Amino acid sequence: MRKRAHSALPEGTQQKKSLFEMREEKDQSAGSPVDGTHDAKMSTPTNTNLPISLELPVNQTTNPETSFETKTVATPSETSTPDANQNNMNEAAGQVEVAGRATELDEQMEVDPPTDQIEPDVTEKTQKTMDSTDKTLPPQPKTKNEQPVVSSLDEKAVVLEEENTSDSNTEVLKSKEQQTTLESSENVASSSSVPRTILNEEREHDPESDTDAIGSQAAAFSEMHTNTDFTEQDDMQYDDMEYPGTVPEEHLHRQVPEEAGDSHQVSEEADGSTMHDDEAHEALENPVDSDHDDKKPEDEDSGEDSEAESTNDDKDIPSTSEAKTSAVQKQKKKRGGRSNNNKTCREIAEEKRNNRRKANMNKQNTEWLLKQMLTFAYEKRKNDPDYVWKEYEKIRVKGWIKTWAKKSNPKNMPKRTDIELGTELPDRGNYRHCLEYFRRRCTAFETKEFGESSSSSKKATVAPETVRLTGTMHLKHDCSAEDVKNAAVSSPTRNVNPVYKKEELVPPVPNKALLDKERDFYKLGPEDFHLPCPVVHIASMESSEIKKLEQICNGVPVLLIKGLDTAANVDLIKFERKKIPIKRDSEITVLNQVPQPAEHNKNEQGEDTWLIHHREEKIRFGEFLEYLDKVEEKADELYNLIANNKTRGKEKKDSIDRFVDKMIKEQYKPESGDKNSPWSRFGTNLDLTEEDCEHLLEELKKLPEHLRPSSQTNLLSQLECNLFGINRIQMYLKTIGSRTAAHMEHLLMASINWNLGPSPCTWYGISYEYFGEVEKLSAENKANYHHENFYPSEEDLVKRGIPFYKFEQLAKEMVYLNSGFFHYVQSNSNCSNVAWNVGQPTFNQLAISMVAVDHNLQKKNPNIIPLAQIAWSVAKEKKFVDVPDVYQLIRNILIRSLAHMERYFLYIKENKKKCDVDKHGDLSKNRWCVICGCEVFNIVHWAAKKSTKKNKKEFLESFCSGCTPPKGYVFDKVEFTYKQTLEELRGILDGYRSVE
Repeated sequence: MRKRAHSALPEGTQQKKSLFEMREEKDQSAGSPVDGTHDAKMSTPTNTNLPISLELPVNQTTNPETSFETKTVATPSETSTPDANQNNMNEAAGQVEVAGRATELDEQMEVDPPTDQIEPDVTEKTQKTMDSTDKTLPPQPKTKNEQPVVSSLDEKAVVLEEENTSDSNTEVLKSKEQQTTLESSENVASSSSVPRTILNEEREHDPESDTDAIGSQAAAFSEMHTNTDFTEQDDMQYDDMEYPGTVPEEHLHRQVPEEAGDSHQVSEEADGSTMHDDEAHEALENPVDSDHDDKKPEDEDSGEDSEAESTNDDKDIPSTSEAKTSAVQKQKKKRGGRSNNNKTCREIAEEKRNNRRKANMNKQNTEWLLKQMLTFAYEKRKNDPDYVWKEYEKIRVKGWIKTWAKKSNPKNMPKRTDIELGTELPDRGNYRHCLEYFRRRCTAFETKEFGESSSSSKKATVAPETVRLTGTMHLKHDCSAEDVKNAAVSSPTRNVNPVYKKEELVPPVPNKALLDKERDFYKLGPEDFHLPCPVVHIASMESSEIKKLEQICNGVPVLLIKGLDTAANVDLIKFERKKIPIKRDSEITVLNQVPQPAEHNKNEQGEDTWLIHHREEKIRFGEFLEYLDKVEEKADELYNLIANNKTRGKEKKDSIDRFVDKMIKEQYKPESGDKNSPWSRFGTNLDLTEEDCEHLLEELKKLPEHLRPSSQTNLLSQLECNLFGINRIQMYLKTIGSRTAAHMEHLLMASINWNLGPSPCTWYGISYEYFGEVEKLSAENKANYHHENFYPSEEDLVKRGIPFYKFEQLAKEMVYLNSGFFHYVQSNSNCSNVAWNVGQPTFNQLAISMVAVDHNLQKKNPNIIPLAQIAWSVAKEKKFVDVPDVYQLIRNILIRSLAHMERYFLYIKENKKKCDVDKHGDLSKNRWCVICGCEVFNIVHWAAKKSTKKNKKEFLESFCSGCTPPKGYVFDKVEFTYKQTLEELRGILDGYRSVE
């Protein structure tokens, strides 16, 4: 071992005994062979070529005029020669010079040690040593008198000690290899030292820190004052480090303990980082040359560095601390702060955070899934009157359900409030306080002078624009067809519309007074934006009770109806999924989704988002039924594991973990989905056709007329075609976490959803008057309001001041969604739902649909429901003439549509376009423009896409009067077709008159 001198202490300071000295005193008391000097404890080496260490005692005095003295101690070696001693002295001088150049790095590391060398846990003995170190004087700055120190050492007689055996060397190397902190270098000026045993136990090996640690020890020689008198041998500090130039390179392989494992193996780079004795002086003379590869670009480092290692390993490590610091800084600057895998520390940290977030999401979703599975199995047994409960079965199951429920505790629990039929609600008579908004948009009137007729105008007639259903009318709703003709042809250009004023559509402004009334009605706080859903119970089908039900349905945004199946005697058992008369080999649409709590919506990276991420696919209906059976079997397996397993604590938890691992491994996963995440499948939009499901439709005819899929008063019954999910029923087969994206119904029609059970669903909803605010908020969250692919956040709604409904729909309960109700749904477990739209013959419904038509035109979204066709069908059958508000709206739609037909036929005639009676039959029914998505009524402009190599067939597509087919289309010989003549349409308008 090399002894190291202390810097002088202030006068009057009592120096503490080092731990090494205390160990010596203990050894002496035990009879150790010590003769009073430290040299006597060192056995005589047998090989003079072994590395030797320098013994430099220190004097306590601090007189600056005192000369530099050394004390010579004879080295007990039988084969020592004067030449060998001189070589050793020269080598020691080189070591001192190395130490001097390492001083600056040593001081910097004492102030701010590298993070990879900081020891997290410090033993009590090590902490005491550090405390004693702090009390010593800091290193003194260099003076001009220090320069002769190295040269004087060549002339002074300095005797170096050697280790007795190679085993001692190996032990020292182990200690040096495991030291990764700088406590040893910090103790240069301390009066006590850290025992080697503590260093070996507490410090972990870092090969890259060896050079710094060695330079740190050598720095003490340059810090000594020139006036120090080396006379106090007892004040020596023992260090467990060896200078790398004195250690054979092959010994590095024996420095790592056997139990350290692969993680502590010395790398090839570290193995070649130590210089030989004869190369140390060369490095000292030209330290900068050792950084020979600093100027190479990063892409050349890997290849050239490996070649340099194979030829000359000694050049990989700088010879001094200053050179190494410079090399590290240049390397960082050259690489831009990037690691070997070309990632910055920030990117690596971000990747770790993402992985943690994703793992936490998977864990949370899995625990929520387990809770829902266990609840489903428990409720199934609870509702079975023949099931026999075992002892402690309920306690065990409820305990685990409660445990998992705490981990996904939602901030807003579902709310519902029972009300009586006939209850006066806050917006009764003025739906959502939007009555003035509807009248302003749909019934406003303003007179306007007609322009010149087409025959007297020199301007060419152009195709009319797409019909708008909102805006101030210039013709009264009770005008004749002749009045409409005269107004339409008076201005053949698009500059003036003599029938109605084209206005930019803006959403309604929510009425805050209404929200305050609803809070008072439901007894909510002034800052509560979570509204409860009203619930009514139907006990009978008496006309008086059904009339009250119809009134309350049309007066609230949303309503839960209980007991209707019993009151109407509807057999819901016929709707069970196993009894559905759908062919098992027919294809259905399935959405693969990640089940998660209803109040959360995270993407696959675990980040909060509004967008819904699912994967759509087509599978056989029979295959999906098999999947549903397996889901229920898995829930029963989990139930039996918890209810019948009497183990506790970790043993039971381990069994559940094994169950989860097996379930995740065996579950169906989409190809691009995360393999470690739970997945569920949602069978959506199953069409129940009249041919196959006639007996099911017969059951629904037992419902009150305003709730049936088809009835005399239902506006959607006027359609000439079947639209599944609108005027035909659809079924939804759900599993745990099946999620329906946020949306409004087509043309904001009212909707009905009946939960057939057995499990409940969680609903969210927002009233109509807030659709403009929701549209803005959706855009801010990178979602398209019309694309039905997002799931709003509760917190974001509250921050924006948008009140929302959140309620639970139990089995056999019907949800009635009034006109314009924005909603999104998630199933809590396995259940089946049937749904359809209803068009109530009310002013509110018609006005909201008219606004929706123009809103879709502005946003270029298709109008799936042809409202003009419905209006003409109603007029043809002379319906609702006894409802003044509805009659006025129907007449306004007819006037706008007829004026459009007058100008369109005029354009075809004057421009000599080929037009003939409709020859395409059902193809012409319910057409939309492929460009703007508007309804194409009566006159259809046809064009076909040109055939290509991939698609040689030509498909006819329809265009409206306001859109021109783009390039790539060819026109048929008959470019335009019509279904009804102008005379027929004029007759229908004149024939549709009110009773008055």
